[in-house]
Amino acid sequence: MIGEGERTDGGFRVAGPEANVGRFAVSAPAAAIVLAVAIVQSPNLWGFWGRDDFAQLAMVRIIGSPWPLFSHDHFVVPHSIFRPLGYVSLWLCERLFGETYAPHAVFDTGLHIATALLLWRFLIRASVRPAVAAAVVLLFALHPAITGTSLWWSARFDLLATFFIMLSLIAALRVCDRPSIARIVGACAAAMAAMLSKEIGTLAIVAISIVWLHRAAVDRSFRRGAFVAITCAWLTTATFFAWRAAILGTVSSGVTGVLPLPQAILRGIGNWFAQAPGYLTFWPHLLAWQRGVLAASLAVAVFALIARAAAGTDERLAMGQRAPTTLVGIALFTSPIFVQAPIAAFASPLGTGMTAIEAGMQSRLYYLQMLGAAIVLAPVLRYVYTSRRTWVRRSMTVCLVAALTVFATASYQEASAFAQRSSAIAVPARAAVAAVAQMTSPNAACHVAFLGYTPPPEWDVFVSMDAVVKALTPDIRRARYCWFYSDVRTWVHLQAAPVSISDARPFAPAVKDAQPIAWRRLGKLVFAYLAPLASTQHPDVSQMTFLQIRNGKIVDVTADAIAGHLYYVLY
Repeated sequence: MIGEGERTDGGFRVAGPEANVGRFAVSAPAAAIVLAVAIVQSPNLWGFWGRDDFAQLAMVRIIGSPWPLFSHDHFVVPHSIFRPLGYVSLWLCERLFGETYAPHAVFDTGLHIATALLLWRFLIRASVRPAVAAAVVLLFALHPAITGTSLWWSARFDLLATFFIMLSLIAALRVCDRPSIARIVGACAAAMAAMLSKEIGTLAIVAISIVWLHRAAVDRSFRRGAFVAITCAWLTTATFFAWRAAILGTVSSGVTGVLPLPQAILRGIGNWFAQAPGYLTFWPHLLAWQRGVLAASLAVAVFALIARAAAGTDERLAMGQRAPTTLVGIALFTSPIFVQAPIAAFASPLGTGMTAIEAGMQSRLYYLQMLGAAIVLAPVLRYVYTSRRTWVRRSMTVCLVAALTVFATASYQEASAFAQRSSAIAVPARAAVAAVAQMTSPNAACHVAFLGYTPPPEWDVFVSMDAVVKALTPDIRRARYCWFYSDVRTWVHLQAAPVSISDARPFAPAVKDAQPIAWRRLGKLVFAYLAPLASTQHPDVSQMTFLQIRNGKIVDVTADAIAGHLYYVLY
């Protein structure tokens, strides 16, 4: 129902929506969204840091001011990504919460809830009934793939980009209400913030352009405003890409490594079509009863939709009202397939043997897509609930409640498994940090080697002891100038400036194509790339400390290593 004094134009509330929409934050459905998400994700308060978390936490602890993030290449692999605002959010949380995990988890849950509430507001503006809008939002917010994304700290980029995309959509609707330069700039600023959070933020421009184009098609008086708004939007996009290219030195990305970008895109698209059914339904991780309930719910929902369509044209919604919402949803669902294809080229399918941590890391590719799917679903449900047949409406309600029950319980299971597994595999990290804390105050060029380090499968070779210690040690001043090695590949050492190659001895710089890899400085942080060191090289290791990890405990084996009684290859 549309409130008194309101009208719809192209499916969105216009000309005075604030009276009803402004109360969304205190409404019962919005409160239910907040409470449900908070309960489902609460087990993660007892979780621990994951794979990429260690390096990124160490980075923001050492960098100092966050401003260099906007003017320097800030990823460990050069010429790969440009996400300054995403890293600023990590920096801010580190300043607020330190290295304690729980408050960071609360922040990510809050960011996910905020995104869900923006989706709720958008659907209300699309003339979707509050109860239906709340059901759609809950289907999105409680989906286990979505929950998994918001459990992983390093998926903050996806959460933040999606949040700003929704904020830009809300701002675009305000432009439709009353066009003004200030409102257009506000929408474009939110879109730029989405882009600076992660590359998928560029899809904000597509979404808001659809809103403005459709409004111009149904309202001739808005066409001039639409031209100005859309021009501003695409100039914003051009500015972002020019900015990104200037910082990275390329319009492409080095994130695919030796795999050519066109080949990575094709492989990524193929992977998406092969893997999407598993993540969209989360079928491999559901219990037997959850699979049965979900399958039955989908079957009954399809039957109810067919029955509604067969009922004829009674109260059928005009296509003009459904179009803008549906087109925005379709754009947000399909576009990420292509934008994220280079990353999806290395993605893994959701399998029954995949842990909750691995599932959460892989699920991040579907966060924005699931939001798009929710937007598409809203007009469909709205259409079903216009049926005059009570049994059709009640059948759909039962399906929604059943599906929400499955998603909520599955998400709670994933959050609990995520927390338990991430804490269980943190033994070497805690042991290493405790060992460093017991050392005498290290000097500016201390070298500490950890032997016997076997990372868990979820960490693989992407977690170095250098990043672990510098991320988690309570006093970063004790470790920021030290070099920490292990017998597992260390991609980069995160050092506090100033630092020189001589400080790394007996190690030497890593070499690529017969040339030393240049060390890069980012504020007070230096990315230092070193070549492996083998004991057979007979280096001078007399100034190094050697620690061996045995069953989660640390043993000092410095004397044996210096005497040549231990074989090792350090990174």
